[in-house]
Amino acid sequence: MAAAADAKPPSDVSPLEDPSQLDHVITVEQLANLSRRDLRILRNTIYARHGHQFKSALLQAYFDTMGWYKPDPAFTEKHLTKIDTTNIRLMKSVEDTLGGPMTEDEQRADANMSGF
Repeated sequence: MAAAADAKPPSDVSPLEDPSQLDHVITVEQLANLSRRDLRILRNTIYARHGHQFKSALLQAYFDTMGWYKPDPAFTEKHLTKIDTTNIRLMKSVEDTLGGPMTEDEQRADANMSGF
């Protein structure tokens, strides 16, 4: 029997709502209902969980509001795990099917419309 720590979170909750799901390889199905904006945030959540500091003012402001986010000036991509890189590749693939990753300008325009 698997230990509780090995148990995967319920699949009916988005990894955007429960970033601990990023501790496991996620599936295309988990990303199916996410917008380009949500995918950008989720992909960058992986980096944020390791303390990455963002050039994007929008992303930095978003992650600064997360209680779990602790900036690490020493962050490098070497801090990413194999699971992280697998999940990032999957998210980029899904973003590509939707027209590519959302740009900073697109997210800013989206934020003005949605109040983000």
